[in-house]
Amino acid sequence: MVKKLSLKGLEDARKEFNNWQGNAVIFVDFDAMDAWCEVAEIRSYDAPIFSLVAKDNLHGRNDKYNLGVLESVAYAKHEDFKNGYEEFQINEDYRYSELFYVNKWRKRRYN
Repeated sequence: MVKKLSLKGLEDARKEFNNWQGNAVIFVDFDAMDAWCEVAEIRSYDAPIFSLVAKDNLHGRNDKYNLGVLESVAYAKHEDFKNGYEEFQINEDYRYSELFYVNKWRKRRYN
């Protein structure tokens, strides 16, 4: 069973991220349990605010994610945050690649 973390604002952030074709990042605040999306000019933050997922305007401009994937990644990153991982480790998407890409395969395979 895949564990998920629900965050306030995640669905709206996901919609904005998926509809934007350029630089975009969904951020999460693990203290407030809140999520939001920033596009074009993206600020940087310090812990407990982390990047959930990001895309650029060249290679990933068409990347889109469903809510289940984002909730799964949020859960994994939140667990790492609670377990004392460094900020740079939690912000690295490759650490959570199986959560991103296994779901993409399933979506193509079964939908």
